[in-house]
Amino acid sequence: MRVGILGGGRWGQALARLVQAAGNEPYIAYQGKRPPHVLPSTDMPRLVPEACDLVLVATSAAEVRQAIVDAAPGPGNRVVVAGRGLEPATSQWLSDVVAETCPAVRTGALAGPAPVDEILNGGLCAGVIASPYAEVRSLVTAALHSSRYRVYESSDLTGVQLAGAMVPVLQSALGMAIALQGLGACLHALVLTRGLE
Repeated sequence: MRVGILGGGRWGQALARLVQAAGNEPYIAYQGKRPPHVLPSTDMPRLVPEACDLVLVATSAAEVRQAIVDAAPGPGNRVVVAGRGLEPATSQWLSDVVAETCPAVRTGALAGPAPVDEILNGGLCAGVIASPYAEVRSLVTAALHSSRYRVYESSDLTGVQLAGAMVPVLQSALGMAIALQGLGACLHALVLTRGLE
């Protein structure tokens, strides 16, 4: 399967590695210098939706809208946002930005505790693909699921995007709790459980 990735930064490169690990072919649209270790790539974003049914958007939240405008996915594309948070200018969920910006109706969001450095170094990670469309969930699972990256499925698009947006906040709070020497595992557990509520 050929999988399109909008964004050649570290997250786009990490997703490309996961696509390759799952036995598929990443096709990256990038700006500037060509990303390393990824053979099938293009600097023309509009070629990605033409060549790939599945398009993963691996840009920052602020860049999602422009990435979609540049690539111009059509109604036949499945577009999955792999970024976190809300669009800063509008406070919209990123999946809503995609739906508003292009005619692709089969959308989704990918979230999970998958640190880029760990993926690039061959670590084991997991993620959740959320979409109201079973076809999109199945396609993303086929594109990314492997022995090093486990993909779970959900139909709760808003809930998964909210959870994805909370990951950096929870990581920061947990990091501060760990840095407070001598307070023990109870504080770590408290921060984690309160963050999950």
